[in-house]
Amino acid sequence: MERQYRKLEVLPDTLLGCRFFDRLERAERAHITRYCEGRSYRAGAEIIRHRDNSRDVYFILAGRVQASLLTDAGKIVIFQELAHGEMFGELSAIDAAPRSTSVIAIEETSVVRMSGPNFKDLVARIPSLAEQTMLRLCALSRFLCERAFESRAFNVPDQVRLEVCRILASYPPQDGPLVIDPAPTHEEIARRVGTTREQVTRVMSDFAKQGLIEQSRKRWTIRDTAAVCADL
Repeated sequence: MERQYRKLEVLPDTLLGCRFFDRLERAERAHITRYCEGRSYRAGAEIIRHRDNSRDVYFILAGRVQASLLTDAGKIVIFQELAHGEMFGELSAIDAAPRSTSVIAIEETSVVRMSGPNFKDLVARIPSLAEQTMLRLCALSRFLCERAFESRAFNVPDQVRLEVCRILASYPPQDGPLVIDPAPTHEEIARRVGTTREQVTRVMSDFAKQGLIEQSRKRWTIRDTAAVCADL
């Protein structure tokens, strides 16, 4: 099988790109680099496979990844997207259970990889890393609770609107229209929400008719972010 990544050098300052390590002194980061391997994955590469028994933990230096599952009917369900500074893979490192999702690189993505046993050893020995791990697990629990609530409390069009608002909120406020290029496709949004592309297209068409979002290929121009997310 063709290897889907190339190796990268990991230096003490490399770890400053990962929130997990940013409280550590340089000497501590230098010590930790001996347990790390840098990797750059091409867009579309599978980093973790669902139900695999691997235990490695990954810290994102650049790029974006997507945690997803494939249903028996061949439908992709997206659970979460993660970007620069975030981590993934820690659940299997902690409980030794099979991987709960697959993780795919959405674009070219650079990561620091650490084995599960080394991760657990460092967390047990360094209090700031233990705290970062707890904060990460709390954030994941809150995120999943929020998504479970939305799936029961909101109809599908409003779930689509919520997902669009999440996308808009990931960009810093600015004067004038917000331009997103490239913007996610209707199919990508449908996979995140767990609905059909047609449902997303209807919601996006309503935004266009109201003059709130202009769409051109994979480019969005948002005229009024507040109005897009009003009453949600």
